[in-house]
Formats: sequence, structure tokens, C-alpha cells
Amino acid sequence: MGLKKEFRKYKPLVFDSQFYQFTRSPYGFRNSLPAFVRTLQLTLESDTYDYALVYVNDIIDSPTLELHLKHTNTVLSRRARTGFTVKAGKCNFCKIEISFLGHLIRQGVVSPDLRRIEAILK
Repeated sequence: MGLKKEFRKYKPLVFDSQFYQFTRSPYGFRNSLPAFVRTLQLTLESDTYDYALVYVNDIIDSPTLELHLKHTNTVLSRRARTGFTVKAGKCNFCKIEISFLGHLIRQGVVSPDLRRIEAILK
């Protein structure tokens, strides 16, 4: 998670009489993940809330392929405009069903992931 220059001053480190500023958010800082998610939410702006769910990942739920492509373009454009990048190898596009935090999301319907239920029962 890259830190923009204007935010680096908030988490400096002094070691061996040298002053350092992180360029990436270090693991273990208490508010790193919530701050990152909030920053992602701010980059999307409120007009995307109808179709884009922000956690650490963006989930875009659209009723048609054409709208999905438009929504995906909007989300990726706003990410790029604010300096966020995506790793193509970690992305999935145009999926009909996804597993997310122990749930299956399909066409706007959220249901428990049966694999998780089986694990609990066993």
C-alpha cells in the first residue's frame, strides 16, 4: 500500500540518528487497513456506491455486461487518477459468482458459502 508524500510525515521513524519516512504502509500499524479502505472509498466518490462495494478489494455488481464494463472503467479510472494501481494477476473480471468473506455473491444475492458451512459442521 503506497503512501503519498503528503501523508508520509505522519508515520516517521528515527533509527541510529537517521530520520526515515515510509513509502509504503508498514505491517502492524493499528489503523493502516481502515485508513486504506477509507481512502479507497473516497477515491470512488458517492456516485459509485450503487454498484461498487469497497473493502480491500472492489466488487462491482452490475445487471448487464455493458453496464459492468462501464462501471469497471469508472472504478479503474478513479483509482488511476488518485495513484492507486491494480495487479492484473490478482484481478477477476466479469464473474457471474464470487466467493467473498465466506459468502457467495451471485446476481446481487448474498448467501453463505457452502464450503464454509461444511468446515464448521465437520
